[in-house]
Amino acid sequence: MKAITTAAIAEVYNCHILIEEWFNGSKNATPELLNELLAKFSNDFSMINPNGSQLTYKDLESFLSQMYGARVGVKIEVTEPIIIHETENICILQYAEIQHLPDKVLHRLSTAIFINDGKNNALWRHLHETWHHA
Repeated sequence: MKAITTAAIAEVYNCHILIEEWFNGSKNATPELLNELLAKFSNDFSMINPNGSQLTYKDLESFLSQMYGARVGVKIEVTEPIIIHETENICILQYAEIQHLPDKVLHRLSTAIFINDGKNNALWRHLHETWHHA
């Protein structure tokens, strides 16, 4: 397994832990946490959400800014990612995400492209989420 892939797999888990804290409005969710979270994404980040809308890095920044404490009680579970493709500087992963909310459970199947930031860290470059009915 390439170094970028190891970093990308860790990033999937770590990023979702931070997102869960942010959505819950936990005491650890400070403005610094938002900056830490946004630093995980390339400035060229793009995304297609489960509803088919396309988002940019700026859209993600705006969305996350609004989501502090917006889903209190959410628990986010990520299954073990599957490697789709890897090179020295790019990794494509597929993973499933389950958001356990107080009133419902949301399932997503996601494909993510990670790039090497030059320091052997994996940056989110693109994410495509699809609703998944488990």
